[in-house]
Amino acid sequence: FLSGNVFDEIAMEEFRADPSQDVEPIVELAGDILHIRIKEAAADLDKPLLNLDNSPVSEAQGLQEVMDFRTWTRGFLLAWQNGKDHLGNRFQMPPIADTQVQCIWPIQIDGQTIRINGFADITHTDGSVTDLKMASYWKSSRWTSGRIMSELQWVPYSQALNSNKFRYIVTDKHKSGWKDKRKADAPTVRTFDVDVYPQDVDNFKDLVTSFVRTTDFLNDHLDGVFPPKPQYKGDETAFGQEASKKKFNEYSLPQVNFCRKLCDFKDTCFKECFGGTFRSGVNPEEVKGA
Repeated sequence: FLSGNVFDEIAMEEFRADPSQDVEPIVELAGDILHIRIKEAAADLDKPLLNLDNSPVSEAQGLQEVMDFRTWTRGFLLAWQNGKDHLGNRFQMPPIADTQVQCIWPIQIDGQTIRINGFADITHTDGSVTDLKMASYWKSSRWTSGRIMSELQWVPYSQALNSNKFRYIVTDKHKSGWKDKRKADAPTVRTFDVDVYPQDVDNFKDLVTSFVRTTDFLNDHLDGVFPPKPQYKGDETAFGQEASKKKFNEYSLPQVNFCRKLCDFKDTCFKECFGGTFRSGVNPEEVKGA
């Protein structure tokens, strides 16, 4: 979370003023601020920060995180500047209108107004909305078009800003090496464009309605009942195919990899609940004709 905040608040904000500028001063500044925030967070907690395995983050590990962060930030800024990442994947940042835009979307539920509140990373001159992600490239959390079905931001942010065009810009945090010797490699930068359809809005409203009706806000959600949503576990390496390989594999399709629960009804579930014919590659006119 610390690195993501610095990525948005420092690197992104400093670079957008002049994308032709030298990236290195911004990379160094962002890394320095991340290092300061890591130390401040540990001081505020009055104990060491913890790794995912609950072991304390050492000073050496903190410094390595800063170095890795600089590598990934540099890769993102260079991709923006050059129009492509280090592998040649095209990346085009649309003209920016504003950043860190507050989004408040009121929903009427049972006669009450529920306000969904958040901050969109970027709005563009064409009215579209962008959220930046600096994301792990582990297969269990890898971003795909299917994963978006299990995300929430794209619906309320777009609706609050009167748009049906949303995108995620994902900077993949590649690493190489083994265990303590793992270090950052240059990232890939990918763009996922999302059209927001009425069915997506209805799905989100149903989710919030169920939550509000069944959750005791004053009792720490003790009696909460939460509706099902896709359980995303990544596009497994054995299934997904990189676009560059130009080899079709049905398991890389959004209507299959949006959820990794074991069942035989993924395609039907996707069409009826999350995608419909407009996302599964079926022409609605052909369906009507049939």
